[in-house]
Amino acid sequence: MPMPLPRLPRLPRRLLRAACRVLCCAALAAAAVFPSGCVALGAAAGKVTTIMIKPVYTGFQNQTVGVMAVTDRGLRNDFPNLEIDVARGVQKKLEDAAHAGAADFKGTSFPRDKGPDAILAFQRNYPSLMYEPITEVAPRLGLSRLVYIEIENLQTHPESVPELFRGNLTARVQVIEVAGGKAHSAFEGRVQATFPERSPEEGVPNLGEAHTYAGTIDAFTTAVLEQFVPHEEHQ
Repeated sequence: MPMPLPRLPRLPRRLLRAACRVLCCAALAAAAVFPSGCVALGAAAGKVTTIMIKPVYTGFQNQTVGVMAVTDRGLRNDFPNLEIDVARGVQKKLEDAAHAGAADFKGTSFPRDKGPDAILAFQRNYPSLMYEPITEVAPRLGLSRLVYIEIENLQTHPESVPELFRGNLTARVQVIEVAGGKAHSAFEGRVQATFPERSPEEGVPNLGEAHTYAGTIDAFTTAVLEQFVPHEEHQ
């Protein structure tokens, strides 16, 4: 006849709770050193899950293209070079895309005498025209396509923590098609960019004003280019 097993002593609840706390702490420590399979797989999946975004406008082939950027007096006072910096940045990236052989820019040309500097001079020489609809102004530029950018807002510091740095630029972007002396808006969308891209909303220290401004312009002009060329987006 088998001997009955001895009954183990029942631990007090206080000791059980303490043991549970020790085990939980150990598990959390292990998770910090060795990420769980789900987290690791999720991170890996984040690196490989990529989708190709199609351009939203594709009417630049065999056209003459220029870029105009405008903003209000307040922003112009705060950032005197904002209009020309945005226009030059966008045109440079469009030209680079054409030189790289982008299919949607086959046969596209960017006349030197109608580049951002010439267009800005036109804006300064004829300020009253800026109060007219852009579809009335565009035919006077001698281009068949005008990328028209109305800059709405630029910040280099968060409002909540002005001592830190975080750039944000928002604008309305249009493509004006011109033919036979008449123009119409063929594309319109709002484009926004933040620099640094994944910075916290309260901003980051030690970037500096000039670096934040230049980084924001670069991020924004890239976002404008992505309206017109296929590009990858990570999910």
